[in-house]
Amino acid sequence: MLRRLITKFKEHPIIRNSVQISLIYAAGDLTQQTFISKVEKYDYTNTRNVAVVGGENSETVVMHTGQYVIIVIIFVLVSFLY
Repeated sequence: MLRRLITKFKEHPIIRNSVQISLIYAAGDLTQQTFISKVEKYDYTNTRNVAVVGGENSETVVMHTGQYVIIVIIFVLVSFLY
């Protein structure tokens, strides 16, 4: 299964790049919470928003998690068709 996923990433660089930038944004947000804000409890809602839509404030994102999942599934399906 991992080989198939790697092959798909190689065939469709837009998906690979989207996943990479989401992971980079999420890591950056967690780093900011750890070293700059020095929070005791991570705000995973904010991290999710940063990773999925690049939004920083959870109040600015009005979609629910289920809607994010649907958008990602549609994006992946459309990307694999091309």
